[in-house]
Amino acid sequence: MLATVGMEAALYPFLLRLRRRRPLIVAFDYLAPRSSRAARLAGPGMRLVDRFLVIRSGDVTMLGRRFRVPAERCEFVAWPVRADTLPASTTDGGYVYSAGWAHREWDMVIAALAATGLAARIAPGRVVDVPETARGSIQVVPMPPPAEGRLLTAAARSVVVALADTDLPAGPLVLLDAMAMGKAVVATDVNGNRDYVRDGETGLVVPAGDPEALAAALLRLDSDPILRERLGTAAREEILERCSLDRFWAVLLGPDPGRVLPT
Repeated sequence: MLATVGMEAALYPFLLRLRRRRPLIVAFDYLAPRSSRAARLAGPGMRLVDRFLVIRSGDVTMLGRRFRVPAERCEFVAWPVRADTLPASTTDGGYVYSAGWAHREWDMVIAALAATGLAARIAPGRVVDVPETARGSIQVVPMPPPAEGRLLTAAARSVVVALADTDLPAGPLVLLDAMAMGKAVVATDVNGNRDYVRDGETGLVVPAGDPEALAAALLRLDSDPILRERLGTAAREEILERCSLDRFWAVLLGPDPGRVLPT
């Protein structure tokens, strides 16, 4: 089992071929390299992996396009969340929270927040340009460690996860933490987010690169506590059902976890 791996997924299968009988090789949460040259070098090894479990359904297409991995070797599995350690939060600190650096659309988020005038705390992990007129409402905070990030999430009125559409690594941790806590979320309609959020049911979904749509969604949530509660409750139920550790292990182990393959 290769978990949250990059080029190792291409190297280990070659090493395991030296064994007389090698185990089934399963890669979970593969992190595609940015370089096309690295992808070409990794291709032969990647095609020796017996099974890929992806946490974003669009990555099945990416594995086929970049490494010629057959789609039948790939399966979506929801990222596992220990929702029992993330109790539902009814705290309302009156601010919008957003965090993360990988492929985040920070220009879009800041433009939307500036247009609404809503109080916000954002942790972009890099320098961002907040308009002078919005510096009183948008507070930029250092990227918090996970425990502190969850405290900020738990106290937020709503949570934004605005990702650009990409097949490069971009995990759903901030999104799933917020949903597990029963927070109303707004997410962009991209690979990964769309696997976990259903528009109008477990959150609000807006087009990537559309600050006007994001602003409208944030204002809608801010003005409607009943909607926030409904979406947050449904989001937590979704996480408890689809993202449990039991469900993850059932998919991971599959029908024959002890099978070994001849060289």
